[in-house]
Amino acid sequence: MASTVAKTFVFQRDDPPIPLSTTADRLSFAFPTARTRWPKILNQMIEEISSTLSAKKSFSAKEIQAGKEIQAQIISLRDQMAGNAPLTPLQYDGGMDIENYNLEIGTFLPKPTWLHVPWLFAECYLYRRVRTYFAFSSPIYWTTFDPFLTEKRKALVGSKKGTIELVKHLLQVLDTNLISFEGEKQEALFVEMIQISLWGNATDLSLLAGGGVEELDSRQGKAAREKSRKNVLCDDTAAVYQMLKDLQHGDITLSSREIHIVLDNAGFELLADLALAAYLLKADIVHKIVLHGKRIPWFVSDVNHHDYTELVDGLAKGSIYPPNDISREDQQQLARFGKHIQDLESRKMLEFRAEMFWTAQHPFGRLPIADPSLYASLASAELVIFKGDLNYRKLTYDGQWRNTVSFGEAIGPLGKRPEDNDGMRILALRTSKADVAVGLPEGVAETLPRDWTRSGEYAMISFCDTKSK
Repeated sequence: MASTVAKTFVFQRDDPPIPLSTTADRLSFAFPTARTRWPKILNQMIEEISSTLSAKKSFSAKEIQAGKEIQAQIISLRDQMAGNAPLTPLQYDGGMDIENYNLEIGTFLPKPTWLHVPWLFAECYLYRRVRTYFAFSSPIYWTTFDPFLTEKRKALVGSKKGTIELVKHLLQVLDTNLISFEGEKQEALFVEMIQISLWGNATDLSLLAGGGVEELDSRQGKAAREKSRKNVLCDDTAAVYQMLKDLQHGDITLSSREIHIVLDNAGFELLADLALAAYLLKADIVHKIVLHGKRIPWFVSDVNHHDYTELVDGLAKGSIYPPNDISREDQQQLARFGKHIQDLESRKMLEFRAEMFWTAQHPFGRLPIADPSLYASLASAELVIFKGDLNYRKLTYDGQWRNTVSFGEAIGPLGKRPEDNDGMRILALRTSKADVAVGLPEGVAETLPRDWTRSGEYAMISFCDTKSK
């Protein structure tokens, strides 16, 4: 289903009345982000363009000049950030989202500057502004240039061991008659696949069962899962599992059941998400999985269509790692999984989409107004899984919520059943790398390290179901 962000979004919005994390707050992770992390990311972009200009000998004089002009714009942006300059309107590059960015800048009081602005808005604005620099470049080479591609590829190379382990394990899952699984073993496999996707931005796969799928109910398998779950501070896995089992055995026909996954990072985490998708389809829990990625390079490591196709094609061709780096058997196993994914695509059971809304500045509670067609598509699914920290921040408005506030309250309108439709079932799988965190039991946060929300060592599996209410 095609989707575009509404041309003009009315900012009499339904955002919850909650203070937001801002770059001016010294106690917020936004404070060092704006002063240290963002300039480093801009420097990496500058260096990536320099490396590309040096390495590509076939560049024309016009292409070289265009690359240098983009560099100069990024350098200027970095200096504006350091000098706490005001955020200025984005130049229109053909994207229908530009007007909404510029409208929202005008709603902030006082006038926003780089070091005094809501964090979530500013971070989205930063990446969208950089994209305009490339979009206005006249040589076609730079208009499609991904300044983060080298780093994403390096990260995938660095996760070679984990990639091979995960694919081998998943192939065992796909070779098993999962429909015959019953009781604890069936639920244990579901828990394992959710955990793999949750912790997909790490490559420590100690949570895998010690051997094949048949060992899921062994002491070793249970111990591994319990170890991985101890840092999941709110865990709604059981409720999600029961909901899906009820659907599977209910009146809804298999052909009408879809799950949508709003992706986070490329590379190994994307592989972990593909593992979850392949399992859900093999187990006949759903008929179709729709993956949602980004249209443009975003937040350094987020998945766009090129990242997706490069991973799947690289797996299928056995070229994701050089032949001398892995055994022939491992290469064949990776290729087998890649071809399995391609087969799911050809059978219309797996689809990748990249709507513009995912790179808009909007918190997700604005989705019904900002992009009604996308909202309708997601609401028609049986479950929407939001992966990662950024999606969690957008779900919860990046607000300064109490840790004990419920997930349903923090996601605003998406946590309430609308009058005119059946609402959504939302599952957030998030390892915490920012300040906002909700749904914790009373007293839990007080027992954790001071920087627990930022370390990536703790996680949330948060579920809100407005369809069944």
